[in-house]
Amino acid sequence: MRVLRAVLRYVPAVTGKRENQGVALRDGMSGAAVLYVALQDTVAAFEQDFAALALPPTLEAFKSAYSDLLPAFEAMRLQSPRAAQVARAMLVRASEALRFVDDAGERALSEVLGEPCEPLTLAHVRLPGNGRWVPEVDFAGRLYVGADLAKLADELDEARFVTRAASQALARIGKRAAHEEGLSLVGERFVLFGAGAELSPVYALLEAGADVLWIDRVPPPIDRLLEPRLSGSLSYVQEGVDLLAEPGAVRATILDFASEGPVHLGSYAFAPGAAFPLRLALTVDEIARSLPRELVRSFSFLLSPTTVNVIAPEDAQRADLRAGNASTMRRTLARTGTLQPAHLPAGNRRVSRAVVAQQGAAYQVAEYVGKRLAAEAFAAFGLHLDGDAPLRVSANMAPVTETRSLRGPMLEAAVLGAASFDMLIAPASTARATSEALLFHDLLHDEREADPFEQQFHGGVHAQPYALEGLMRVATLRGIAQRPKLALEMLR
Repeated sequence: MRVLRAVLRYVPAVTGKRENQGVALRDGMSGAAVLYVALQDTVAAFEQDFAALALPPTLEAFKSAYSDLLPAFEAMRLQSPRAAQVARAMLVRASEALRFVDDAGERALSEVLGEPCEPLTLAHVRLPGNGRWVPEVDFAGRLYVGADLAKLADELDEARFVTRAASQALARIGKRAAHEEGLSLVGERFVLFGAGAELSPVYALLEAGADVLWIDRVPPPIDRLLEPRLSGSLSYVQEGVDLLAEPGAVRATILDFASEGPVHLGSYAFAPGAAFPLRLALTVDEIARSLPRELVRSFSFLLSPTTVNVIAPEDAQRADLRAGNASTMRRTLARTGTLQPAHLPAGNRRVSRAVVAQQGAAYQVAEYVGKRLAAEAFAAFGLHLDGDAPLRVSANMAPVTETRSLRGPMLEAAVLGAASFDMLIAPASTARATSEALLFHDLLHDEREADPFEQQFHGGVHAQPYALEGLMRVATLRGIAQRPKLALEMLR
C-alpha cells in the first residue's frame, strides 16, 4: 500500500520553504485560487465563447476538477475567433494576483516595477572563443553533430517523439550550421531569467558569441567560464540575485544592459513548491511588459508537454493507430477508467489531456498561463499587449526530462515503464541540446507566418491514445515490476 501511494504521488514532494517576502500572491492566494479566479473572470468576459463550460461553484471543487477543465477550456478557446484575446485576458487576470511584500507593506508588482531603482552591480567576463556554435545532440547512445541532425530528426519523427515541424527545423538548422561552419550570434544580446537552469541555453549562446545577462539565484560556475569554446561576454551578479526578492533592481539592470543595444528575453526560471513556478513565470512576464518596446527584440519560452497543447495531425494519427492496436490489458485499463482518452476535440483540431494534477495548480498557471498563453498574447499583441506591434516569439517544447528535481527511484521506475508505451523521458543533456537547436532555428530563420507552437519535442506524450496522468501511473508500476528493488528504495 505504501508503494502504491508513492506511485500515485510520482511527482516529488516539495522540500523546504522560503520566507514569504518579495513577490507574493494577493491575500495569501494559492495557485489553485489564482487559476480559478482567472478562469472565472475570463469565462465571464467571453461568455459566448464558453457557454458550454461549467466551472465548479467552489474552489475546493475546482481543485479536484482542473485537470479536466483546462483541456475543455482550451478546446473552446481554440474554436473562438477571439482566441488570442482570451489568452491575453487570462495572462492579465492571473498577473493581477502578484503583489510585492516588504517591510513597508504590500503593493501591486506592477507598481513596484514602475518605481525608480538602481541597477545591480555586475561582474563582466569577456570570453575568448571564435563565436561559432555547432549543435550537438546525444540521443540513445549516439552523438549527432551539425548536418547529422537530419538523421536524428528522421529518427525522432519516425518514433513520433517530435512534430513534423520540429523535425524539419532540426534538419534545417543542422545543415545551416554545417554549411556555415558554425552558427554565430555575435552582436546579439540576451537576458536569461533562470540562466543557471538545467535546460537554459546560456552556454550555447555564449559559444555563438552572444552577450548574455545572467539572472539567477546562483552565479555561473567558474569552471564553465574557463571553457575555451565560449565566446561573447557574460554579465552577472557575483552573489546571484533573487528575482522574486528584487524585481525592481532586476528590471533596472536589464535597462542598463539594454542601453548598449536591444535584447532577446528568455524565460527559464523555475523552482518547485510554494507557488514558485507561478510567481517566477508571471514575474518574468510582468518585467517584460514593463520594458520599453524598442529594447526587446524577441521573447523565448520553453514549453512543457505536461499541460494543455494542440496536437499535431501526425501525432493524432499515430495515437489513433495505437488505440486500434492496443493490447487486451490496455483495453481493459481503458474500460475501467485507469487509462483515459488522451485528446479532446477542438473543431478540426485536438488538444492534449496531459495535465498531471500532482504537479499542482501553480505549475499549470506557470506553464499554461505564464508561458503558453503568454507567448500567444505577446506574439499577437506585442510586448505591452496593446496591439501596437507584434513581438517575435519562440515557444518550443521540451520533453519530460530527468532534471535534478525529478531524480530518484520513482523517476527511474517511470523511465523503465514509459518505454513500453513508446514514450521518452529524456536526459537533461538531450532535452537541452535539442531545445537549443530549435531556439537557434527561430532566431536565425525569419518565418513570421509560421505557428510558433508547432515545434514540439513532446517525447511521445502527444502520440499516445491515453491521458498522461493515468499512463504515467501505469508506467511507473511497470517499471517497479521490471526492477522490484526500486520499490524498496522508494520506501526508504
